[in-house]
Amino acid sequence: MKTRFLTLTVLAAAMVAACDRIDPTEYTIPTGQDREWNGQRVYIEKYTGPKCSNCPAADRTLEAAHEVYGDRVVVVSVNSKTDQFGAPMTGYPDMRTSVGAEWETYWGVSNFPTAYIGRRSGTQYTGAMSNIAGGIEQVVWQEPKVGVEVEALLNGNEVAIDVDVEVLQAIEGDVNLSLIVTEDSLAYWQLDGSAPNAEYVHNHMLRDVVGGTWGEALDLEGTAGERKSLSRTYTVTTAVSKPTNCHIVALVTDAATKEVLNCAECRVQ
Repeated sequence: MKTRFLTLTVLAAAMVAACDRIDPTEYTIPTGQDREWNGQRVYIEKYTGPKCSNCPAADRTLEAAHEVYGDRVVVVSVNSKTDQFGAPMTGYPDMRTSVGAEWETYWGVSNFPTAYIGRRSGTQYTGAMSNIAGGIEQVVWQEPKVGVEVEALLNGNEVAIDVDVEVLQAIEGDVNLSLIVTEDSLAYWQLDGSAPNAEYVHNHMLRDVVGGTWGEALDLEGTAGERKSLSRTYTVTTAVSKPTNCHIVALVTDAATKEVLNCAECRVQ
């Protein structure tokens, strides 16, 4: 990857160029405040299921956030491991994953839908999540501790993933990098309120994780200005319906708390 982290403004521009996104200067910020965005993205991990009647309302809330913030909001939708909410109807695909089940167990998720912002304590949202906009607005203007950039290129049955990370503020403790595979445009049965929809379109669905449940250790000294580049290969599994509908989410986390320091997302090209 040729991009270098000269400033956060350059980082944001590079991500837009790499992923074919809207220029950050074109976003409409709901508060009306004229501020320069510093590069902090908002990671939202949502737990859902085809038999969860309130989950489509939450989907619509999060899609509305995408309309406002573009790639500043990164969503990963995790199909619940439970039979009550997460099991598919007969004849439809089972979207449960082993890593999603481990995450769900770790967080102790008991209500569906439930979403967490940045895997941070005190950021649990449930139901239609109409109040999540305030949490997004708060996080998106914070000073990021790391800058992240990711690219993903498909070659046959393999995806070549390149990631760049820069330390922007001194970091104490160990840091992990997770590479999460999600897929869009999956049409299958979903309960929407009281009405079943046999062709409901599911987006941001967790399909796989490269490097283990909580990612791999990222060898950083934690000193501001330090940069790290790495490449990984993902072999597309049968769980993926269409590789070009997939995204790679690069998630940099505190290894001890699992809190997200920053993230980036790019469509597989």
